[in-house]
Amino acid sequence: MSDLFLPQNLLEEWALSERADVQGSALFITGDNTAYEVKEAVHIVKVESGSDEHKLLGKVKTLEQMTALGAEVLSHSAIAEESAYEVVPGYRVEVLPAQAPAATPAPPKPAPKAAAPAPPAGEDEDLLAKFLLKKM
Repeated sequence: MSDLFLPQNLLEEWALSERADVQGSALFITGDNTAYEVKEAVHIVKVESGSDEHKLLGKVKTLEQMTALGAEVLSHSAIAEESAYEVVPGYRVEVLPAQAPAATPAPPKPAPKAAAPAPPAGEDEDLLAKFLLKKM
């Protein structure tokens, strides 16, 4: 299982074009009968001030994880102790590994084409001779 970060603005585009929808803690993709578990999260993209003592820069953290760190998240900002961060709001999506499709037999190879019948002995030389005489 791996996680994928889905920015809020991308999800809004998908929802407006009716390609996806979030209902509760589930993401539904149009045409896919699978519900993906989602949790509100932020991608920490920049340290605005202070030091990055929690080593959050570049990480994706759920709102629960940010709260556990004592951080406050508001729109596109987060504050953790003495550090302020720029964040991208969105969702962490749990993606299950794809299962290998069932083995399907390879399509049968086409039958080899029958070789053209060999010309009668001496015919090749006659054809070549006729060709050369025409070209000279």
